[in-house]
Amino acid sequence: MAILISGQPATPELPAKKKRSGHTLPKAPEISLDGPGRLRVAHWQALLGGISHSAFYQRLKFKRVPPPDGRDGRPYWKTETVRKFFEE
Repeated sequence: MAILISGQPATPELPAKKKRSGHTLPKAPEISLDGPGRLRVAHWQALLGGISHSAFYQRLKFKRVPPPDGRDGRPYWKTETVRKFFEE
């Protein structure tokens, strides 16, 4: 009795890559607020107690956080702006 194999050999399927959420995670700033520098959204999140990025943008929308000092593709705040915000 002969064995007849038809079709192509089965190839193992690779596991799908896990999709990243795209959400910004809090990150403690590595610079002092007393010196010159720029802070990003992740730094604000950490300084405000580890809030989510959506909570930060809600605060920005309702003017509870100062507007960005500039953008280079992403918003940034100068350390003087952040320092004044926390001194109030």
